[in-house]
Amino acid sequence: MKQLGPNLYKGNFDDIVALRNLTLLAEDKKRDDERRLKAMLPSDRFLTIASETWRKPMRGTYPWTYQAEEYGLMEINRMYQKDFPDIDQISDFMIQMRSLYIVDLYQGQGIGRKIINRMKNIAEKASCCFCLFVHPFGFTKGGDLPSGFTTFSELTHAALIEEWEIFYHSEFDAEATASFYKECGLTNICLYSEEDRGEKADGPNKWNFHFIYIPDSLDHDYRKRLDYRLNLEECEYCKPE
Repeated sequence: MKQLGPNLYKGNFDDIVALRNLTLLAEDKKRDDERRLKAMLPSDRFLTIASETWRKPMRGTYPWTYQAEEYGLMEINRMYQKDFPDIDQISDFMIQMRSLYIVDLYQGQGIGRKIINRMKNIAEKASCCFCLFVHPFGFTKGGDLPSGFTTFSELTHAALIEEWEIFYHSEFDAEATASFYKECGLTNICLYSEEDRGEKADGPNKWNFHFIYIPDSLDHDYRKRLDYRLNLEECEYCKPE
């Protein structure tokens, strides 16, 4: 059997009918999936697309931790309304990228940038923002210095199975990482929570280490809810009392 064009085949009639039915089923499923995604809240849409894009190495224990671009271990999470009472329904349209770690042997090869670009593509498809805090880190097993990893298996065993301690790097490293996110097209925003209000905005927690990606597809009403937090000179959450 040979397909000559749209809905045009040459060969055994039964095979042609079977192939046509399979094609119709595939088209119906695609339309159903598109309708299902469209009916979701943006944050649910983001999580669904992310789960279809990347593998979850330990989905039972870590449901939102992914193997991204083969050598990246990334965790994303929902935002909590109680932390941001001034942003109405923030959990509906924003996701947090909690952590991203590239296997040490493959750092500096553009993998992190590929992951951020994929995150941006998902954000556009989902009409959902994602945000992050810059806190460069490593893993240490009871020592003062972080260990290095040469395979993704080593990384996941240390991070997810043995759950090694987190080692945070210096503010100098944070500044370099912040520059990277700016180059990737992310924007500074104040992400201090209600609990942080009045604390001195200094050091590695300063707002210049808080970032957001706002997709062009984001609903205008959602975008307006971020205006106050994007106005870094006026936002009271950034100012010590």
